[in-house]
Amino acid sequence: MDWARAKSILIVAFLGVNLLLGYRLWTGPATASSSLYTVGAREVREVAAQLRERGVVLAAEIPRRARPLALLTVSNPPVEPAAVVARFLGPGAEVVQEGDVWLGLKGQEAVVVYPGGEVFYRRLTRPGAQPGGTPPSAGKEKPPDPDRAVQAARDFWGERGGLPTGADLDYHAPAGAGRYLVVFTCQAAGHRFFGGRAAALVGPGGVEEAYGAFPLAEKPSGNPRPILPATEALLRAAPLLVEKGAVVVQVEEGYYSPVYDAREWEAVPVWRVRLGSGASLYVNAYTGEPEGKDEPFPRNGQEIFAYLQKQGTRTK
Repeated sequence: MDWARAKSILIVAFLGVNLLLGYRLWTGPATASSSLYTVGAREVREVAAQLRERGVVLAAEIPRRARPLALLTVSNPPVEPAAVVARFLGPGAEVVQEGDVWLGLKGQEAVVVYPGGEVFYRRLTRPGAQPGGTPPSAGKEKPPDPDRAVQAARDFWGERGGLPTGADLDYHAPAGAGRYLVVFTCQAAGHRFFGGRAAALVGPGGVEEAYGAFPLAEKPSGNPRPILPATEALLRAAPLLVEKGAVVVQVEEGYYSPVYDAREWEAVPVWRVRLGSGASLYVNAYTGEPEGKDEPFPRNGQEIFAYLQKQGTRTK
């Protein structure tokens, strides 16, 4: 028997099997622990030191594990702008269409409904007032504490149709001038879907501004794929944390996508890097590329003021 030839055949055969198994592990269904990336304490300390050298303060616990995740299919529910306005402002509201957005005005309140179903609410102050203007009640009522702010935000959304199914409190944070920002987000496939949210800015007189986006998280799409660890996401995000002394208060994995004027699309797994300022940076957990820096309210209702200025006077 030609042993040298038989040995060569066996080596080639085993190599072929290993390549096939590797291919199936990469493209086939992943288990909950396959391709699990675990970060050590030393790596966390090194990343914290690198961020500190760039003027970024890491005041958050860093997740140590990164499990494979699939994409997430999301869709837009049908939206009737006039019905949304009625839900927010009640009967008798003035409803106008300006381009591709709908505006509702009633007394000291206004709401904008955007393509794709995003909603922005503002309690008006005076004609021509700019975003962040002082509400009429400022200085007359006690600024809310965190618990009161959360309850006021919850009550506000409850009175205007309720929070979407699966939404719960994500975080609250001081927003200056005696205000609190309160954000609710939805859960999907065991993680937060940051693209579906209900936020409210609560001041001494109650909710001053609110933003809602409610695309539906349908189901995972495709097979789970390995994701980058949180430490890598932080290093990728560092160049975009440009403000000196930026403070990272939370790092969390989940799903994110902007709201599109479409029937269905896919959201990607991300690491959300949340700052003390209230802004968040979403880092694609597959590629490490930033998905965008997001302010608490992606829409600011500028269409309201443009319409009021065009009409001359509006509120008293």
